[in-house]
Amino acid sequence: MSYFKTKAIILKSQSLSEDSKIISLLTVKWGRIFAVAKGSKRLNNKFGFSLEKFTYLETQLYQKTDQNLYTLIQAKLISSHSPIREDLKKTATALCLVEILDLALVGKEPDLRIFLLTLKSLQLISKGYHSLYIYAFVLKLFSFLGLRIHLKNCLVCKIPIEKADCGLKPSLSQTVREQSSLTGLTKVKLSFLEGGVVCFDCSQGMKTMDLSFQMLELLRNLLYLKLNEVSKLSLSKETLKNLKGIILDNYLAYYLPSPLKSLKFYESMIEE
Repeated sequence: MSYFKTKAIILKSQSLSEDSKIISLLTVKWGRIFAVAKGSKRLNNKFGFSLEKFTYLETQLYQKTDQNLYTLIQAKLISSHSPIREDLKKTATALCLVEILDLALVGKEPDLRIFLLTLKSLQLISKGYHSLYIYAFVLKLFSFLGLRIHLKNCLVCKIPIEKADCGLKPSLSQTVREQSSLTGLTKVKLSFLEGGVVCFDCSQGMKTMDLSFQMLELLRNLLYLKLNEVSKLSLSKETLKNLKGIILDNYLAYYLPSPLKSLKFYESMIEE
């Protein structure tokens, strides 16, 4: 039997017995793990309110050598992120975030970058809701998982995507091409199978989505800007709707093993 201490974030919990829960934790030392919190459903239990979703904890656990399941001995609250639970938009965003983690991290080794990304995301959501946090989180998370979306060159011919034809007729002048590019009227193609953008010529026969240059630049910003900087971006409702379609409706559907149960609640909140 081994005893451990690690910082952790509560992703979800489910009932185990009349008085106990199984907690899904994102930890610094072991990545995503499951732990039994014995007696946590009793009134006046030793864990108090520290096992609520989204809380950030210092935990003490033990594990029997022949088992994958941990037992939670102690949980010291570092931050409850309580403002998330007091605002429906914040709650909906955070629920999506932790469900994405829970589905994406099956069998994954610990990664401090993912832990810090999750913690920073919850801290920012707690301080103030912004519609772009969830999209930046998804792109950065999958980048850390080795599935970074490629947004610079065509993944087939390797030509920088701004220099590719992108469906414009050869007779169009360079000036028209540049103007069309700036206004976002021309389209590049996004292939989830290839893992990024492809030019018009190379996309023939592929299953792709149209992507304007305006949306391409937005995706680049979400991927490469620091998380706290994305709130400075100003977008129209139509752009946000298109962004949701790309990332939450299609990108996640391609890479996650099952649909997000929290997505309908999130959609109902952002449409208000």
